[in-house]
Formats: sequence, structure tokens, C-alpha cells
Amino acid sequence: MPLLYYVLGVLPMHLSGAYDTHKSGVETIAAPIVSLLLFVSGLCSTVYVFYRQRKCYRAVWTIAEAVFLLQVVTSSWYFSVMTQGWIAVFGPSGWVWHLAFIEFPPFLMCFFISLPTGLAVEIIGLMFISFFVIISLTEGMWLEGDQLSDLEGLVDRTPFYGEVCQQSTELPRECEMNIFLKFTMPFVILSIEALSIIIVSAFVDKSNRVGFVHKRMLAIFTDLKEEEHERQVRLHKELIHNIFPPSVARDLIESQKEEALSLRQLVSSGSSNTLPFLGQTVARMHYGITILFTDIVGFTAMSQACAPIEVMSLLHSLFVAMDALVDEDAQLWKVETIGDAFMVAGGLNLNADVDCTSSSCEMVTLRQIDYSRSQHDSMCSRSEHDSMCGLTKSKVAVHRVKALDTETAASATVLFGCKALAAASKFVMPNGVRCQIRVGVHTGDVCSGVVGSRMPRYCLFGDTVNTASRMESSGVPGRMQISEATFKLVAGNYQWERRTVEVKGKGRMASYLYAGQVNE
Repeated sequence: MPLLYYVLGVLPMHLSGAYDTHKSGVETIAAPIVSLLLFVSGLCSTVYVFYRQRKCYRAVWTIAEAVFLLQVVTSSWYFSVMTQGWIAVFGPSGWVWHLAFIEFPPFLMCFFISLPTGLAVEIIGLMFISFFVIISLTEGMWLEGDQLSDLEGLVDRTPFYGEVCQQSTELPRECEMNIFLKFTMPFVILSIEALSIIIVSAFVDKSNRVGFVHKRMLAIFTDLKEEEHERQVRLHKELIHNIFPPSVARDLIESQKEEALSLRQLVSSGSSNTLPFLGQTVARMHYGITILFTDIVGFTAMSQACAPIEVMSLLHSLFVAMDALVDEDAQLWKVETIGDAFMVAGGLNLNADVDCTSSSCEMVTLRQIDYSRSQHDSMCSRSEHDSMCGLTKSKVAVHRVKALDTETAASATVLFGCKALAAASKFVMPNGVRCQIRVGVHTGDVCSGVVGSRMPRYCLFGDTVNTASRMESSGVPGRMQISEATFKLVAGNYQWERRTVEVKGKGRMASYLYAGQVNE
């Protein structure tokens, strides 16, 4: 506003030479330009700070305070220089009109920038002190107002009032009131505007504080919800890592959403031609794996004679002890427990990731019965084509896992069996009988996989698992029995007693009972 006033009203007078010579052009234009630069720089600084420092309102308010305080200083200087012309035109209250129309409008921005109440009071208060006290008293502007005490003289000296107010005896008094209002209204208007700024700032500040509290509470609740979600995800991942081997757990976590979608599509289609969980997370071939089973001797009789809680307590204590033994060797992995049976595998190479782009991944054709076909079709002779017999074919990727040192893995598994026998003998069953276990071990090839979509389990499949189980069931209480395949790998490390046992589905097989360390 001061710059516009200078360009339109003051500059032409300077150019014509009609303006007061003691007021140079530089002196009159400096303050408006400085004011303009102040607000432009303040706007740029506010935008920069607001977005670069993540909406730092305190910094924005500091910038606003500095800009308005500098504006008070600049406007005060300009006000003291340029007011005489306004007094000459508008009379003794001309300086107030100058203040109202030229100097005060920039401060009306306080209506729109939502300043805190204290900051608004500070700016408006300093503005009033500067203009109405310091500058006005220094320049003698209040002395001009002494003419208000001689309203009759002002009426007489003003041609308009001299002509109008003399038409009746009542008009001079009304003219005096008119002149008095012309002198005093600018003060009233400025005071109302200033008070309005402070009141509006107070209401806006209160509303902003309530909004800030609500926003802060919402942010806190959001952070808590995110933290709880992250905690749940972390616990979920920890649970998966506790249940499944590392490589399988990683694949399950990464592909869980995709597999769930595939499963829903499979169920909705009613087809059984595909196995959505065969692939990265399931099909792995392991070679030279040593499988160990343990079983509690007399468990069935003890279960019949004791309370279920006592049976569970025994199994928990025993299996926790065995879990600690498994953790002693990184080559061992606890596969599962079924009832009183404890299954351990050695040499699975659980950290091997699946990469079906490599040569270690092959496609295997599976033959599956399509139960949606008629019973007649599914019972046709094998000489007919598969598609005519209710059989369908599907291919899945099977990853060949690189084997660890087979001999080392077998020795670690057998050592675990020795420690498990010693650990079990320290327990007493609820029926008062000393705990004994049978241990069976066999070495061969297995396929590992995750079975099921509800409470999925990591399982091992193959004849090696069946043979290891048979070694356990045909063994001797308190002893460990291994197969011929395992014996060839650990023969030199332990003492063994050769024997022949009848194995269901396999006939008679040579086996070996553990008889102690070689140096014993």
C-alpha cells in the first residue's frame, strides 16, 4: 500500500519538482520498498521452513514475529516523514487517516495467518505504542488536536461549514458534532480493528490448540497402532521361524499373500488339479539325511494310569531337554513330535534358498486323481489313457538341496541319540517308573515340504522316514538302534552290536545297537 501510494501520488510530484525539496525521492521510496521486501522474504522463509522442517509452526511464528516487528520500525520511520501532507489535507487528524489507510493495512494480515494470542497482542501493542505514543509525541501530532477545543473557530474558518452551519441557530452545534466525529472516528476505527485482530487471534488460537491436541492424540494412537501392528508382524515372523526352517520361513513370509490368493482361487474353482503350496515353500529334495526317532517305553500303560496333565507335564519337560540338545548342533533340526515320539533330522542344509532359475531346480510330473470325475471313470483299467481313468498330470518345481557333509551329519545325529538316552534316564514318569526311551536311526534321501494351509507343518517324506521309525519300534528299551546305511557312516566312532531284525514291509534287515564310545 505505501509503495502504491508513492508511485501514484508522490513520484509524479517529485518528477514535476512540485514536492517539498527537503524530502528526497530516495527517502520517500526506501521505506515502501523495504516493507515489500520484508513481506516477500518472510513469505519465502515461511514456505521453506514449513515444508523443509516438517511443518515446524514455532519457526513460522518466529519468522512472522520478526517480519512484523521490522515492519513496525520501517512504517514508523515512513510515517514520521510522510504525515505532514495528510495533516495539510485532512486537518489535525490527518495523521490518523494516514495511519489507518497506509500504515495499518499490512497488519490486517494477522487476521489470516492464525498467530498465537500472545504474539498478536505483542505486534498490535508495539504498533500502537510506536505510532500513537512515540512518533505522534515526537512529531507534535497530538498538539494539532488542540484545535478541537475551538470547534466554533474551525466552523468559521471552513467555507463549507461557514455556509451550511449558519442557516439556523441549531446547525452550528450539529456542525461541531460532525467535525468532532471526523476528528475522532479514525481513532475509534483503528482501535476496533486492533481489538478485533486480538479477539480473532484468541479464538483461532484456542481452536488451533484444541485441534493440535486432537491431532497429536490421533498421531499417538496411530503410532501405537502401527507399533502394535509391527509387534504382531514381528511375533508372527518369530513364530514362523520357530516352526519352520529358516529358508522355508523366509519363503512363507514373502509368498504368504500370493499363496493365500491362489488357495482361494483353487477353492472357488473346485479343482484339484493344482497344488498351490508345492513350489518354493514346499518341494525340496535332500540327499544323505540322517533321521532319528525316539519313543518312550511303557508310555501307553503310563497314560492309562496317570492324569492327562501329568502326562503332558512329563512330555513337556522331556522334550524341552531334547530341544536343548538339538540346539547344541546347527546340523540338527527338530522336525516334529507326535505323541511321545520325537523326530530329528541331521544334514538338511536348512539355510539353502530356493532358486528355480538355477540348474538345481527340476520339474517333476505328478499323477493325481480327479475326484470330480465319475467313479466308473476312476476305476478303469491301467491300460487305458490317464485322462480316461480319472487321473490328471501336473508339474511342480522340486529344488535339489545341496547336501552337507553326510558323515558329519550322521555323527551329530547319533551323538544326539546318545545324549537323549542319558537325558531321558534322569526323568521319572508319573507312575513312579524310571523313564526309558528307544532310539532308531536311518540315513537316506527325503523330500521336505509344508503340508496344509491350516496350521501347516514342515514334514519329511520318503522311505527313509519309515525305515528310521521301524529302527526305533524294533529297538531295545534304553538303547539306540541304527540301520546298515547309518552304520557305514559312523562305524569308526562308536562301538556297535550287530543284529538282525524283522522290519514290517521290508523283511529282515541288519541293524546295530549302540554299545558305547570307541575309547570306552
